[in-house]
Amino acid sequence: MNGRETGLLGYAVLFDVLLLIVVAVLLLDSGSLGPQARLVPQVVGIPVLAATAALTVFDLRRVRSWRQGKAEHPSERKPPTVETVALGLSDGDDEDSELGNGATRQVSLAVWSVGLLLMGWAFGFLVAIPISLGIILWIVTRSLKLTLTATVITWAVLFLVFVQLLRTAL
Repeated sequence: MNGRETGLLGYAVLFDVLLLIVVAVLLLDSGSLGPQARLVPQVVGIPVLAATAALTVFDLRRVRSWRQGKAEHPSERKPPTVETVALGLSDGDDEDSELGNGATRQVSLAVWSVGLLLMGWAFGFLVAIPISLGIILWIVTRSLKLTLTATVITWAVLFLVFVQLLRTAL
């Protein structure tokens, strides 16, 4: 283990902690808003705070297991990304990988973003967001049960929060 690797782990945990603090401060600040105005920041902020806390704990455990020699260093692993699977590219382990080119990633994400916006325009975001999530999950997991479950739950949450509670048109 060299100093650069140790520094990378420290920066990852530092980033997680700072992100946790920022989300907590924003969530606490939303309490000063009126009852109607604070609903959306809290509906979004509470799950984000929980996910950020879970990510921080997960990263701290990875650092501890790496220091004990039970796991490889995070910088030595390159997990596959959604665009890797969606575009059928290699997982990025080799230096000549197409994903090494930043333009490929940008084009991939731009295509997904434009596709979501076009579906939102054509069908409304109440339909477009669950369909986009379903497509991504199907490509990544190939599990019909997981894809359908997540898609239906996403639609139900969007419907309950935005249509029923907030009375907005998606």
